[in-house]
Amino acid sequence: MNKYNNKHLSLANRITIEKCISDGFRKFETAKEINKSPATVGKEILKNRKTRARDSFNTNTNTNQCIYIKDCGICNFKCRDYKENKYYRRDRYVGTCNNCPEIKKCKLTKYYYSSKQANYNYLYNLKDSREGVNLTTTELLSIIRIIKPLIKQGQSIYTILENHKEISLSTKTLYTYIEIGFFNDWGINNLSLKRKVRRKIKSKKLKKISEPADYSGRKFEDYQEFIKCNPHISTTKMDTIYNSHSGPFIQTFIFQNYI
Repeated sequence: MNKYNNKHLSLANRITIEKCISDGFRKFETAKEINKSPATVGKEILKNRKTRARDSFNTNTNTNQCIYIKDCGICNFKCRDYKENKYYRRDRYVGTCNNCPEIKKCKLTKYYYSSKQANYNYLYNLKDSREGVNLTTTELLSIIRIIKPLIKQGQSIYTILENHKEISLSTKTLYTYIEIGFFNDWGINNLSLKRKVRRKIKSKKLKKISEPADYSGRKFEDYQEFIKCNPHISTTKMDTIYNSHSGPFIQTFIFQNYI
C-alpha cells in the first residue's frame, strides 16, 4: 500500500516546502512534513524555481567557477565549454538558494523557490490543460511525423493509433484536434481524412406539425364576415407564414379598433 498522499500539491503544501527550504531541510525531510515522496518534492522545486544569473560582467568573480579551471589554467567563462561548479546546498541538499548563509558572497547562479508563484503556475497550467491542447512542442512534432504520411496513404486515425502505441492520445482527442484546425499548418485537416470525407451525414428526422382537420368557422372569410357584422369590436388578427411544415415560421399580430 502506498504510504504517501497522492493528491496534487496544495498551496499549504507549497508554503511548507518554502519554509523547509529556508530552514535548511533536506528533500526527504521536507517530504515527511507534507506526506509526499522525496521525488515529488524534488520535481516541484526543480520545476518552479526561478533563476538569477551570475554576474557575467565582472570577470574577477568568475575565474574559479568553471569545473575545467585546472585543465585550462586561465578561465574564460564566456567560452562554449564553460560549466559551472556544483554547490552542495543548492544542487543536492535543498535545491534552491532560499535563506542560504553564503548568499551574499556567492558568485554562482542562484535559484529561488516561491510558494505563491509555484501555486499560480500550477493553477494556470491546470486551467490551460483543460481548456486547450495539452501537448508540448516536442510531442506535437513527434505525432505529426507519424500520422502525416499514414493519413496520406488513406489510413484512418483509429488504425494509426492501434499500430502506434507511442501516441498517448485517444481517437476522439486526435479527431478533435484535427477538427479545430490544430494541425492545419502541416496540411492535416478534415479533407485529409478520406474515410471521414466519404462518411454520409445523417439527416435529422423532423416531426411534422399536426393540423386540425376541421377549419369551419376559423377561416379568413369567417373573420371578414365577423368584422362586417361587428365593426366596433376590437379584434386581434394573427397570421402565421411558413414555407414548409418543418419551418421556419413567422408570426404576426394586428390589433384593430383599439384606439
